[in-house]
Amino acid sequence: TTSSGIEFTTFFYSYIIIGILSASYCLWTTIHNQKHLAKTIVMCVYIFVPVDIILLVLQLFMPHTIFISITYVLPLTIFYTMFHSNPFNEVTGCQNEHSFETRFIDNMRIHRKFTIIYIKLASTIADGHYHDKKQTEFIAAAKCQKIEAIKHGIHIYSLPGNAYAVFTNSRNMVSLAGRIKTILEEPIEYNGIILEIHYKMAAFNNNTYITDITKLFSFITYLNGKFSQDIENQCIICEENDYADFFYLYKIECMLADIRNKMDLNELRKAMEQELSSKRYLHTLGVSYTAACLAMAHGADMDSAMTAGLLHDCAKPLKGEEQIALCEKNRLEITEVERINPSALLHAKVGAYLAQTRYKVTDADILNAIRYHTTGRPKMSRLEKILYIADYIEPGRKHVADLETIRQMAYRDLDATMAKILENTLAYLKTTDGQIDHMTEETYQYYKHS
Repeated sequence: TTSSGIEFTTFFYSYIIIGILSASYCLWTTIHNQKHLAKTIVMCVYIFVPVDIILLVLQLFMPHTIFISITYVLPLTIFYTMFHSNPFNEVTGCQNEHSFETRFIDNMRIHRKFTIIYIKLASTIADGHYHDKKQTEFIAAAKCQKIEAIKHGIHIYSLPGNAYAVFTNSRNMVSLAGRIKTILEEPIEYNGIILEIHYKMAAFNNNTYITDITKLFSFITYLNGKFSQDIENQCIICEENDYADFFYLYKIECMLADIRNKMDLNELRKAMEQELSSKRYLHTLGVSYTAACLAMAHGADMDSAMTAGLLHDCAKPLKGEEQIALCEKNRLEITEVERINPSALLHAKVGAYLAQTRYKVTDADILNAIRYHTTGRPKMSRLEKILYIADYIEPGRKHVADLETIRQMAYRDLDATMAKILENTLAYLKTTDGQIDHMTEETYQYYKHS
């Protein structure tokens, strides 16, 4: 640097030229692919990237003027962040499945009326032949843009299996379905080829039968089963009897799932008997049965409690260094205290990972109960508290302070029991110079004042 400004080096010139080229390429690719990108991203690129290019060019030709580097680094950073972490499908410009779940849950929470139109794009026909991937992506993007333009307040979400959900707070379901049907049946030209799409579509309103996200996706599966395989283009307008029929079948499926869960529990018991030492297995059975009793007393799901109890120590057979290696390999965060004392603390986190990957547990509440059964955490779910307490009071525990009092408390007040157990645990660790995880301290403070 000199008194007159910046003295450019070859490296700095190269940096600016590469910046201009990369920003230009970013702008060109956005213009070329704007039909496949979310409108928000396109707008940000059109605003920020030209400014980025101008600033870089000015810096190149005005060496005695100092431009703050963040001025032209920030736009590309914003673009990169939005492009790679935005809630949009980058092919069609639609929002993704997680955004769909969030909108459904939010609207259900405030009891707002809405309509969902489920669209399954079956196949693309081009000159009598079936599609290729680029043709499918092109026609999906084009149809979604036209549907979104029907009226303000229409949101389109990309679902797995080349399917889409149109969400609107309008209750004029039949009229909207008719307009979407017309759009889907319109041929589209692509590189001189006329493309047509085969589709299956179902329209439904929110109702008293579909009250949570699990039922919503079960209903979509039910609708897929109603479509005829012999008819190319179909449109189902759901009526009250469709919802009632679905709910009847859903209850039967839930009953069958309960039977399967009981069979799974027997398999888990056998697996834990083989994996764990005889002493650890007896402790595991004690925790499982105690958790079931607490679940019965506090209105929680007994099968979930027993599953969490059976798997809560499934990582115990692994040595400390093996647990650390597994966490590092699978990018599981390890705190300093967990690294120092993996056998006592890290097995919970590893256990949740094994429960999901090896034992195929998908219930997030069960996985979290296993994950936090050693440290606890503020605002624990009912099942999380049940497992934490069951691990402390199971029949195999003998020489524990205030054990009988805590056992009686556990069936009356889970929060008060959590506070008492955490108080005793922290007191014990302090007298023995044991490692204290900060999460245990935070959990104690939370339940002490709850």
